[in-house]
Amino acid sequence: MILKYNSFIAEKIEVTQTDTTGLVSKKNYINEMEVHIKEFPSKKVQLERIYTNYTDDQNLLQLLKNSGFIDRAISNPRKIEFLNPLFTIYYRACEKMRQLNSLQKSIDDTKTTVSEKEKTFQSDNTQSNLQEDITQLNDQLKEKLRQLDTYKSDIKDIQEQTKKKLSQLSTELNQAIKDTRTSIQER
Repeated sequence: MILKYNSFIAEKIEVTQTDTTGLVSKKNYINEMEVHIKEFPSKKVQLERIYTNYTDDQNLLQLLKNSGFIDRAISNPRKIEFLNPLFTIYYRACEKMRQLNSLQKSIDDTKTTVSEKEKTFQSDNTQSNLQEDITQLNDQLKEKLRQLDTYKSDIKDIQEQTKKKLSQLSTELNQAIKDTRTSIQER
């Protein structure tokens, strides 16, 4: 689909002084969508990296502003308005990936603790307390693994939403281009 789009538009559509207001609006829309669609694949990895590495909310907002994802400083990271509408959808997958990584680390730590307690259990007289600890840790581990599956599913859903939005924008762009060409030919 994007390949068709790329062959359809080779360069930015120029707005001329003789264009009607409606035609100017269509041309500007086409040019803006072209930029958003072309920008998404290259900056997607950068957004993922920002969400993986930020230290606190202020750091996140500063990194997003410095990288050109947002144009103004805001105080609440839950109210981010991305310049590219595709990132408005995709950032949620990045947040879920961060949560997934954190949860995976917690699971690994819990597994290590269980392993250590099992070793102690085999060589210690406090078997009943250790058995309770191990059972509790295993229950926690099961819950964390369930959450991990949920996060993976959420990420997949968000990525699908992003693909659909990209497809929708490409379709809208192709229609706008056709409409614009028709308007130009009618003049």
